[in-house]
Amino acid sequence: MRKLFYAIIFSAITTASFLKEKVVFAADYTGTKLASPTPAIGTLFDFIKAILNIAIKIGIPVITLFFIITGFKFVSASGDPTKLKEARNMLLGTVIGTAVLLGSVVIANIVQGTMTLIGG
Repeated sequence: MRKLFYAIIFSAITTASFLKEKVVFAADYTGTKLASPTPAIGTLFDFIKAILNIAIKIGIPVITLFFIITGFKFVSASGDPTKLKEARNMLLGTVIGTAVLLGSVVIANIVQGTMTLIGG
């Protein structure tokens, strides 16, 4: 579990350091054009939405897998209190992770709306 987390973090850091040399951000976030090879990503918010879409496309199958594993842990606990506690903790972590992943899209939309209203 930790190895997967570290692998995702490592790949995100290396990708971010690779993109850091090619992407330039300016002070005006709402209308700033990025130096991007993809024409679909024109502003900072388009870039953030693209990253969130990738995270969701990867995260939804992972979340589904964790819900399946959690269900298996509940079934295999067979009434053992320690195994049931472990399964409950895993379910809580999975639900919190799901809320964070899906909540990030909502937060990004709120920030974009706020910046658009402030910018005019």
